[in-house]
Amino acid sequence: MPRSEAPTELAVLNQNCSQIRNLKKFKRATGNPWDFNDLVLETSADESTYQISQTDFGQPLAVLTWAPELSTWTPRLIKIFEPQNLVLNIPTVGNNTLASYAYLPWDGSNCTAQRCAFYWRNNVPFIEFWPAPTTSIASYKIRYLQNSNNLNTISLNEAPLQNDDCDLVEIRSALALLPLTQWMAEEGDGLAYNANKRKELAASLGAEEQEATRLFEAMARQTTGPRMYQRWNPTVG
Repeated sequence: MPRSEAPTELAVLNQNCSQIRNLKKFKRATGNPWDFNDLVLETSADESTYQISQTDFGQPLAVLTWAPELSTWTPRLIKIFEPQNLVLNIPTVGNNTLASYAYLPWDGSNCTAQRCAFYWRNNVPFIEFWPAPTTSIASYKIRYLQNSNNLNTISLNEAPLQNDDCDLVEIRSALALLPLTQWMAEEGDGLAYNANKRKELAASLGAEEQEATRLFEAMARQTTGPRMYQRWNPTVG
């Protein structure tokens, strides 16, 4: 066991949080639905741009029309465009006000939006709709992946990662904390002993980290289509 306060408890906590955030960022970058969440946004008349206030908002996945109180409502997917292309090649009706009435849906909802765009301004996320809504209230469900900063806001009894990923966090944290770890005082023979001990652990932990990373990346893959199938056999009827 290392000496007390070498590394300190604060250093251990900071390193664990950093490694957890790194794994959450990696999973979000794969596009897989890790840390999936929804928010329902209400729009107002003549307002096309809205700030997203959720602190865990990360990567937008989809925007759907939302009016579950109507028996005639049918969910519709709003296409996501880059901000610079939001009004590119719009057919026939180009004016925001006219377009909103022209695209009034048949299901009785107020969801007239045909396109939307996400962007960040001063590190704050926004969503912009086209055409701008002309009705008093319309609702849209935004599906998104949470960002890694939600680690700072979750409750103490909530697990920040799946159990399968915890070993990789522990190994990477141990590797990062090796320079701060001491088994003997740094005076005299202790300096050389600590240096040799760190080299030994770095070699063994490095091998474990490679294997754990390989398994972690394999679990993050997204399989498209059926995973199990029956091979065609011409000899069977």
